[in-house]
Formats: sequence, structure tokens, C-alpha cells
Amino acid sequence: MASPRHLAIVSLPGWGHLRPLLALSRKIVDQKPDVVVTILTAGEVIKKAHLELDRYFSGEQKLKDNIRVIGFVVETFDWFQLFTEYGVLIEPFYKSVLQQETISCVVTGKSYEPWPKPKVVLFDMYLNVFSTLKAVDPSVKLLTWSPGNTSATLRTCGPEEIGGNGDVSAKARAELERSGGEQKKIESKITFGTSGKVVQIPGLPPMFDYEFYPNEIMEMQHDLLLGLFTNGYRSLTGADGVIASGSIAYESEALLAYKDWCIRQGKEFYTVGPLALLNNESRSLSQSNANEKALSDKGLDIEAFLNQAFEKYGAHSVLYISFGTAWWPNPAHLHAFIAVLLELKIPFISAHATPASALPPDLANKIQESGLGLTSKWAPQQLILNHKATGWFLTHCGQNSVVESLTYGIPLIAWPLGGDQPDNAARLSVILNVAYQVIEARTGEAGLKSLKRGAQPSGTVEALTREARQILERAQGPDGAQKRKNAQAIASNLKRAWEVDGDAYNDLKKFLGKEFP
Repeated sequence: MASPRHLAIVSLPGWGHLRPLLALSRKIVDQKPDVVVTILTAGEVIKKAHLELDRYFSGEQKLKDNIRVIGFVVETFDWFQLFTEYGVLIEPFYKSVLQQETISCVVTGKSYEPWPKPKVVLFDMYLNVFSTLKAVDPSVKLLTWSPGNTSATLRTCGPEEIGGNGDVSAKARAELERSGGEQKKIESKITFGTSGKVVQIPGLPPMFDYEFYPNEIMEMQHDLLLGLFTNGYRSLTGADGVIASGSIAYESEALLAYKDWCIRQGKEFYTVGPLALLNNESRSLSQSNANEKALSDKGLDIEAFLNQAFEKYGAHSVLYISFGTAWWPNPAHLHAFIAVLLELKIPFISAHATPASALPPDLANKIQESGLGLTSKWAPQQLILNHKATGWFLTHCGQNSVVESLTYGIPLIAWPLGGDQPDNAARLSVILNVAYQVIEARTGEAGLKSLKRGAQPSGTVEALTREARQILERAQGPDGAQKRKNAQAIASNLKRAWEVDGDAYNDLKKFLGKEFP
């Protein structure tokens, strides 16, 4: 038997970054069973990754063995340190992979036999690893993984010619020579400074520059984000090409602008989204559902709640609430929104994955006594979105959540906090008309300024309560029905992307044909 061909992936340890790469790896070994994939990442998320792979490969152990997820460091320090030192930490592991040595996962302790030297390495654009990977072996092709909303990527990491900040470090050095000051402060001003100018990014409506900062929580993360965006620019400009997680069915304008720029720079470009690997793509649907439920602290309870809600309230009656694993809004605002749900007798499931998400005892008791709500530390999201009782998804608008919701034809209520979420929220609510956006949840100096489309938030609990009631009542009427119809149309296009000759299927086939003929 011929030796397998090897693709190595360097992933950021956040679940929203790693999970799409797991789905991509599944699709790669489906198309090319003689290709093996090593994913290098950090921390306890590796254990969750192994459970996710179990969900993808029910009864297919041989094919599952083509993918291995290996931790090169235990997450014992803060994320800022992890992002800045990733290149230093990964270097010895990367050398071992290239030199075809046995390597051991520092998280699980499991040892892995050598695989052939990888021909291609795919690395997350937000990690500070490009220079390390290039220095270790310049002969290995380096492609950068571009996750998240494409419009946001162009805005924060792209060149100026397509609406981005360009080379922020170079601009700051030039300003430093002219006027003096501190390099980091100048970089931060260039990246996050706002003047109220109208910006036009491919795929988005015209927006004031401050609209991308809807929540004051982001002001505390400027140093971290500045590092990520700087890494992103260096990755895009230095790598041999880009593999983007976006989907033409969702963000065609931004992806076409992205592709055009890459081609003009002589770089490869592939679009492989959506990467929400559906339960019904697994060979055993029942086992896949069981595996996803097993990841949740209340998987069986959630399924029972959905079944009961369907019997009592009908189709599309349940609201699902999740802000992901790293974000959480102003508690007073969210508690007010939940109070409106109880008032209107709308059943809901709410995921509370972060320490900041704990509900006050009085509200938790009201939810339990009402029988209308169910809370969970981690919810089986695809099971929920695929259930006939689920009608709406209240979300921070992280890219994975948005794409999964649309893949199942579920309209959204957008509550963006930062990152690429404001970009998604604007596209969903203004361009595609598949979502309502919660305006009164905005906080901070930038967040409370008027929006380009005329809305003026006040940010009070009273205003949010009124807005929540208006949104939920409209969602149950003709306007909500139109948004659902629009979401279902996008769902059809998203699903076609991975059919034979679909755009994502063809781009992955093109990539594999070029690198692993």
C-alpha cells in the first residue's frame, strides 16, 4: 500500500476556530481516503475535539484514524500569552512532525507514530506562527486558514484597497518617526480609532466606523485584538494562499473581493464553507445525535423539552439563546429579555457556557416554575436547530452560529458584542432580511451613538424591554414569516454547496487535486 499523503493544520484552541477545521478534515478524508491530517492545537479543547470526531465517524474507525488532534501545550496561561507565544511553543512539535518522529499529546499523553512529512501546512491566520513555520522549512507550502465573517476579515486584516486597515505596524512606525509617541498606542489608534466616517466594506451596508464596536466589553480587549489583527495581516500577505471558511451562499460579495485580491497577488484561494457538518451527513444519524447530546450536561432534557414544546405550542415555537463559549452580554439586558419571554409565554432554551452567564436565583426560580425555559451549560446546538419546534435563534452572531442557523433555515435575533459579530448582524438584518437586530443592548461610548440607518440606542433596561417585546411580537407575525422564508431559501443554497459540483465541493476538490493528485 502506498504511503499516505499528509496535511498538517495549526489551529487556534477556541472551539469556534477548531470545530470547522474538524469538519473540513472529515470532508478531506471523504474525498481523499489516502490523505491523513494532523491538527496541532492547545489545551483541554482537544478532548472535546475527539468527541466531535466520534460524532462524525460513527462506525468508521478506519477513516477516523486518518485524523489526529494533538496538543502541544496545556492551557495554563492566559489567551494573550498563548496567542503571542504560539510560534515559540509549537516549534519543537512542528519540527518533530516534519522530521517524521513519534510525537505525544501533552494533554492526553497519547503517543502517535510518525506519518510522512506534510506537503502542505494550513495555519490559522490569527496565530503568530507564520514566521516560525517558514523559518523551520521554507520548502513546505503554507496556506492560511481564514475563519469568521469575510467582510470582517477584510476590514480588520485586509489591505487598504479592499477596505482594510492595511499594514498597521508600518503606518505606526511612519507616524512614530514623524511625531513620536508609543508604537502600540499609535497602532491601537489606527486600528480602533473612530471619527464617524461612513465605511463601505464588501458585503455590508454603509455603516459608521464606530458601529463595529457595539459593546464596551471590547474596549478592554484592544491589546489582544490588535495582536490578532496584526497576525492576520502578516498571514494573509505572507502565505502562499488562503482557504476561507465562508460560503458563497451567505457572503458572496466579500468572498469575491477576497478571491480577486488573492489572485492578483499570485496566491491560491479556496472557499470551503459552510462547515457546519450536519447530523444527517454522518453515516449513522442516531449515533451522531446521541454523541452530540452526550456533549451536553442536559442533552436528554433538551430533546424532551423540544418534543413537549412541539406538542404544546407547535412548530417554530421555541427560541434558542446562545452567546457561544467566550462571550456574554450585559446581564441586566439579557435578564430583561428573558422576562419578556416569560411574559409572552414563549418557550426557550438558553445556553450558559461562561462563568459570567450564571442567572440570579430569583430569575432561575421563575424560569423553572414557569415550565417555559430550560438552561444548560452547553447545548447540543445542531440538534436544537434541526428540531421542528425551534423557530428563532438569539445569538451574538459568531460565524459558526450564524451559518449553522441558516443551514437549518432558522431566522435569527442578532445581539452582537464585538469581533466579526457586528458585520454578521448588519448583513443578516439589513442585506439578507433574515434577522432582527437588538439595538438597545448596545453599551459604551461607541455603542450608544446613532446607527447609519437612523436608529438611536439609549441602552436602558426599559428601552430594551420595549424593543424585546416589539421584536418577539413581529417575529410571530407576517414579518417574521418573511424572514423565515428568506432563511429557508439561503438554507437550500448552503446545502447545495457540498453537493457534487457545488461551489464548496469543487473548491475542495480543486485544492486536493492540486496538492494531493
